[in-house]
Amino acid sequence: TGKRTSTGPFVVYALQARQEDIRMTVVISKKVDKRAAVRNRCRRRVREAFRPLVSDLKPSFDILVYIKQDMGSVEFEKVSQDLTEGCRRLGLFR
Repeated sequence: TGKRTSTGPFVVYALQARQEDIRMTVVISKKVDKRAAVRNRCRRRVREAFRPLVSDLKPSFDILVYIKQDMGSVEFEKVSQDLTEGCRRLGLFR
């Protein structure tokens, strides 16, 4: 019942939630990289790119970001732009 869009190195899923706050999680498979340190770095980069967007998003959404490829070579600005574009395509901004 939710919506999804693919942007850059990840897919963004959104689902209308019952609570008023916004919840976000990041999923990355071992297929992307076997090393936990690399996967955790990718998660931290996406969370940090999402942090400034929270105040501009509509309330009561559950958001899942599925990382499809290693983002070690992708600059942080590009990650931030792709995440913003994914949220815009899903209509999550106020």
